[in-house]
Amino acid sequence: MTRDRGIVYKRIWNQPEDEELLLKSDNPLYEPYTIESAEILEVWKARGYLSFDLPEHAGASPSDVHHISTLLTSLHREMEGLRQQVDMLSRE
Repeated sequence: MTRDRGIVYKRIWNQPEDEELLLKSDNPLYEPYTIESAEILEVWKARGYLSFDLPEHAGASPSDVHHISTLLTSLHREMEGLRQQVDMLSRE
């Protein structure tokens, strides 16, 4: 969280030669920029992210996508089995 730019999601790269930090976005559409350390109000650490899209590229091979798809199918079947068990128990 910064004074002038509000909330931004960037990776911080320390600039040891001065009081500035280099901020880089994971999104290549946004250019990196430097900011004075005094301008930073809060720093949070991202621990993960949630995505509803399977990777189309970004290094994922067809076998990776197939593996993920197989796992999702297996999880779906397992969930259906659990749902049936819960339904049967609730009828008793």
